[in-house]
Amino acid sequence: MQDHRLILLKEKGYRVTLPRQEILKALKSYPQSAKEIYKKVFDINLATIYRTLDFFFSEGIVTKAQLDAKTTKYEFNNKDNHHHHLICEKCGVIKDISIDDDMFLGAISNKANFSIRKHTLELWGLCQKCMQHKQ
Repeated sequence: MQDHRLILLKEKGYRVTLPRQEILKALKSYPQSAKEIYKKVFDINLATIYRTLDFFFSEGIVTKAQLDAKTTKYEFNNKDNHHHHLICEKCGVIKDISIDDDMFLGAISNKANFSIRKHTLELWGLCQKCMQHKQ
């Protein structure tokens, strides 16, 4: 069965190339860097992966998360499951967390007199496992 994202690309008149198909297969619902995806599809050069991920982002197929100062991570854009990330500073595990953004964003928008169109939120700390090992 063909991925619905590929069908959407075809309907918009875009080519569904083998690299695009392979990168979609390698993408998951959790954040991954271009280099992590490259390890899964090593027959596609890294520059092509970056270009394809940027294209997928521009088409709304993936979202970007800046989970540290140097690395952008990508995951499928699931409009029905908007979430944020909890990131363990010690082991690097990433967990999704859903929160009610309306009140939070409304307060920021009113205070700053700013119309928020989109946002990401990453929270850094220690996961339960790392907290237990710290003691």
